[in-house]
Amino acid sequence: MIKTYTASAAAISWIDSRTGLPEVDVAPPGPTVLRSFITGNSGYRFANFLDVTVNFDDVRRTIVGQSVTAQNGIYRAPSFAHLPSWNFPVTTNVATGSEPLRFTQNTGARTISPEMIGGAVGAGLGIAGGAWAGGAIGSAGGPIGTVGGAVIGAIVGGIAGEITAHQVTGFPPIWSELKISIFNDGRATIELLRHSLFPSLSFYVPDPSTPNTYIRTPVAGGATFYDGMPNLARWKAEGWGPMRGGTTSGPTPGNPWGDTHGLM
Repeated sequence: MIKTYTASAAAISWIDSRTGLPEVDVAPPGPTVLRSFITGNSGYRFANFLDVTVNFDDVRRTIVGQSVTAQNGIYRAPSFAHLPSWNFPVTTNVATGSEPLRFTQNTGARTISPEMIGGAVGAGLGIAGGAWAGGAIGSAGGPIGTVGGAVIGAIVGGIAGEITAHQVTGFPPIWSELKISIFNDGRATIELLRHSLFPSLSFYVPDPSTPNTYIRTPVAGGATFYDGMPNLARWKAEGWGPMRGGTTSGPTPGNPWGDTHGLM
C-alpha cells in the first residue's frame, strides 16, 4: 500500500518599522499564520516556502517517490515605491538513499528600487544632456541632432544612474535556508538553517490540529523570532559576497549566490 506524507515549512523575512527604512512591514507576522498569508505576497519582504510530498511503500517500508508542490517556492511583497524586488533562484535539493529523505531549500530576494529609481533619474538627465549635445552637434553640421542625442543620453545616463545608485544605496540580498527530513514512518523534522544577517525572520511549521494553519516556532537561542535590527549595519557591510563563517544555522554573513556590491 502506498501512503503519501506531506510536510512544509516557511521562513518569513520582514523589516521592523523601527528601522526607519523606506519600506517596512508595519505589523510583524503573528504567532499563527494561514497558508494563504504565506503565499499572499504581502505583509513581509519575502517568504521561503518549502512544501513537499513523499510516497511511502508500506509493504516494502521504503520511500518510492517524492516531489515539491506547485506552491513551493518564493513569495515577495513589492519593494519601495511599489517596485518589484529581484528574486534569486529557488534551489531545492533532495538527498536520497538512507533514511531519512532530506529536502533543503534556499532562496532570497533583493530590492532593486534604488537602481531602478537611479536609472530613471540618470536617464532623465541623460536625455536632457544628450539633446543639448545633439542639438549643438546638429547645428554644427553633425549627423546626430537633438533626437539622436536624447536617445544616446538616455541609455548612457540610465546605466550611470543605475551603477551609482547600486554602489551608494543598494542593499544586499535577504535570504534563508530550510530543511525537512522525512522518515519511513512518516515522521518529519523541520529546521531553519542559515539566513541573512538582516532583516528579522519568523519561522513557521504546520499546526497539526488545524489545517492550513502554521505556528511560529522559536529560532536558535530560543527567541520567538530572529530580531535583525541589531545587525542592520553589519548586513549592509557584510551581506555581500559568498557566505562565510562556517556555520550551519543562524544569521550568516554573505549570501548563497556571492552577489557583490556594485555593478562594475
